[in-house]
Amino acid sequence: MFNLKKWLGTKFSDEKQAELSVYMLPNLPYDNRDFSARTKAITNAKTKRKEDTSAITPILPEIRAEGHLRWNQVSRLREAFRKAIADVREHRLPLPMEFQYDESEYVGERWHFILRDLKGFGQFHGEKKGYREFKDEDCVLKFVKAEKLEDGSEDEHKEKVVNYLNHWGYEIEDGGKTTAPFLPRNPGLLIQGFETTRTARLTNKLLINIEPIYVACMFTRFALDIITSSGARINELMQISCDKDCCVVTVDKSVSPPRKNYIFRLIPKGREEPDNYYMPEEAFKFMAEILKMLKESCKSNTIPEVQYDVDSRWQFCATLLSSKKFRFPLEPYVT
Repeated sequence: MFNLKKWLGTKFSDEKQAELSVYMLPNLPYDNRDFSARTKAITNAKTKRKEDTSAITPILPEIRAEGHLRWNQVSRLREAFRKAIADVREHRLPLPMEFQYDESEYVGERWHFILRDLKGFGQFHGEKKGYREFKDEDCVLKFVKAEKLEDGSEDEHKEKVVNYLNHWGYEIEDGGKTTAPFLPRNPGLLIQGFETTRTARLTNKLLINIEPIYVACMFTRFALDIITSSGARINELMQISCDKDCCVVTVDKSVSPPRKNYIFRLIPKGREEPDNYYMPEEAFKFMAEILKMLKESCKSNTIPEVQYDVDSRWQFCATLLSSKKFRFPLEPYVT
C-alpha cells in the first residue's frame, strides 16, 4: 500500500489522485516495516550470503585451476578433431574415419573416436566408400571408447566411469539407450543442432558436435577467470566490452621495474559510477582469443555491436547503460 500510494503521488496530479483514490484499498493500520521480523529476515539473508561467499573464497584458485584443466581437455579434443578433418581432405580418405589421440595430462587415457559426416548417415548405404566433399560444420564425433595408457585396460575404468555417471543421473536406460549429455532447454552455445540430436536419437549413438562445446567453454573459462580473480557478479560480466572505456591498461611507475595494471571498468551492483576490477594479464590475452574467434565466426575484421539487454529486475542498470553498445552479446554469435 505504501509503494502504491508513493507511485500515485509521483505519477499523477492531485486531481487525478483524488479520482483514482476510489479504486484503492483502504490504508492498513500497520506497515510490514513496523515488524522486527522483516528487518531480521533481511539481515539473516545478507549474513547467509556472506557466509556462503566466505566458504567458497579459499578454494577459488582451485576452482580456477580445475576450469583451466577442463578447458585444456576440450581444446585438445577440438585440435584433434580439426587435424582429423585436415587429414581426410589431404589424403582424400572416405568417411567415416576412425582416429585416436592421447589425453595424458590428467586422465592418462587414449580416446577413440569416429569422424562422421552427418549428411552421409545412411545416404550412401551400400555404395563403395570413397572420398566425397563435405563441410566442416557437417562433421561430428562419435565416441567409441577410452583406454588406460598404462596397460590398455578398459573394463575396470569403464565401470568406474559408469558408476560416477549413474551417481549424477546419467543412467543407462532399458534397451541400452543413454541419456543425452547436453540437453539444454534454452537457446545458446551448448545446443548441439537439430541434425546432430536427431541422428543421435535415431541411431542411439553418442555424437558430439565439438564446436558449440568449445565456444561455450571458451566463454565459461573467461567468466570463471574474472569471477575468481575479482569477485565480479553476472551483472558486471554482462557489461564487459572490448572498448577503451571498459578495458584499461595503466602503468604503475612507483615500482621498479614499472608494472602494468589490467583493469575492467564496470558498474557494481547498487552503484551508478564505474569501478575498477583488476585482472591478471592472462584475462586480457584470453579475451583477445575470444575476439579472434568471433571475427572468424562473423567472417569479418570486426564484430557486431549489441545492446545491453537484461530482464526487468535489472532495469535500473539497463537505464544507466542504455546509451552504450557492447561487443559481447547475451545471445551467442555462434550456434
